[in-house]
Amino acid sequence: RKAEIYYYDIGDYHDRQTKLNIIQNLKSIESMESIFTRITPNKDYDWINQRDYSFMAYIPLGHRDTKLKSLPIQKPTPKIDPQVLESGYIDIFEIFSQGVITGKDSWSFNFSKQKLSENIQLSLQTYNAERELLYKNSSHELCSDLTKISWTGGLREKAQSNKEMFFKPQNIKVCLYRPFQKAYLYYDNGYNHSHYQMDKIYPFDNLNNIAISLTDRGSSKEFSALASRYIHERHFVANAQSFPLYYYERIESSQAQKGSGTQSTIDFTTEAKQNLDSPQSGGMDIEQNTAYFRRKDAIRDEALQRFQEVYNDSTITKEAMFYYIYALLNHPVYKEKYRDNLSKMIPRIPFVKDFWGLEAKGRELANLHLNYEGYAKECESLRVFACLAQDVKDLSLALTDPTLLTQGIDICSVAQAGLETLGDEDFTITKLTFGKDKKKAKDTSVIVFNEKIHIINIPKKAYEYIINGKSAIEWIMDRYQVSTDKASYITNDPNLYESSEGALKGLRGGRYVLELLLSVIAMSVKSVGIIESIATIDITQSQ
Repeated sequence: RKAEIYYYDIGDYHDRQTKLNIIQNLKSIESMESIFTRITPNKDYDWINQRDYSFMAYIPLGHRDTKLKSLPIQKPTPKIDPQVLESGYIDIFEIFSQGVITGKDSWSFNFSKQKLSENIQLSLQTYNAERELLYKNSSHELCSDLTKISWTGGLREKAQSNKEMFFKPQNIKVCLYRPFQKAYLYYDNGYNHSHYQMDKIYPFDNLNNIAISLTDRGSSKEFSALASRYIHERHFVANAQSFPLYYYERIESSQAQKGSGTQSTIDFTTEAKQNLDSPQSGGMDIEQNTAYFRRKDAIRDEALQRFQEVYNDSTITKEAMFYYIYALLNHPVYKEKYRDNLSKMIPRIPFVKDFWGLEAKGRELANLHLNYEGYAKECESLRVFACLAQDVKDLSLALTDPTLLTQGIDICSVAQAGLETLGDEDFTITKLTFGKDKKKAKDTSVIVFNEKIHIINIPKKAYEYIINGKSAIEWIMDRYQVSTDKASYITNDPNLYESSEGALKGLRGGRYVLELLLSVIAMSVKSVGIIESIATIDITQSQ
């Protein structure tokens, strides 16, 4: 007869030692008979963590078979999921995209724009020299020196095709590598493995576009959704899929000049021109290399019409839908109720009774996350301070001394005065760590920035904002450290980073990281507050 399978769940996200302790405490499988549960797969072959089929009644964010296609599908093919052929099928976003895959991150990303430029030039010089040797001698073995080039990401195949490649300095762009961590990226379709649809979402610099990046299927991380306005790497959030507010369609310059300003829903962005190719690519005239783009809504007209009909509200816009969706994807009850669905499927969106309540909270949360660098000053109201390491003890005591308030002593000013005595070199970082309490245990209320600077009085609440498996604060601590790739020996040093835009424009190295960390602490506390208020909104269907 068919086998019967029994299962005992020890819980998720345990470290190795915890798992071993659980096994040791159970001692023998004979003692586990009463705690095993027989499991039977559902029709989708979910053995454990089975999905909730009520989820299927909701409208999907998107579908791979209908991406960049009109609805309904005019010519069904056997490859198309039967679900999308159902009468009245609608999905919300016409386009969505994975992040950039380079195939060689140590070469393609760096905190230093200058170092990245040098790395790419070395890589391409090696590539072109090897390509020429291979063209002359088909048995030539390509250079195996990993300090000069990495052949991953399709470079080997391009060399075999004798495709010449040029360094284009304008292709170095600011991106998000991980949550709240910027880096410079060499963004080139020939050099990188794949951009997916990122070229349509962010085709030129200084683009006023935003996207919701969310955990895609198959990730080991809990579902997360994060708003951003930058090109991002594939694992910005785990297996990231990004759903934008807009996307851009490249058009000929003659069409742009003819159609400019003629439609309100289709914006010809003639000011958003980009010189796509370097003169090194063959000396073509600059005007011939100028690209024009037509802005298009990523949310479908059919989806907007469905929302307006359900809520009987013609004032609902696609932008309002976007923020409503962002709030819902961060709703704790929605995430918990459908956690098994979200680990296996693209999210589906119910019509919650309080549309505008969710929309307002989603807009507030998105604005907070989009401007995550701008909240360092708000740490003062949280009584979180960066200070000299030598002053930590005195300032920590002062924070608990009520008499100082009556005496009018400004602890923040005292802490700031100490930092003003430091030079740029005193802000150099290697690796950020937590403090230690009297028993030498980890103390998350203190972050040791370096041997001269500490951050003190960080509230536990700040660590409750979790994105992609860990707190936003820990993402900063984890990513902003000096690291060297073992294969290429390329060093990635946050001390060489200089912010080129945003609230922290002009700050360099450790000064930037310190302000960023303070800002993310304040942002995290505010995020927890907003998400708690989102949780009070009933996610029951409106009808």
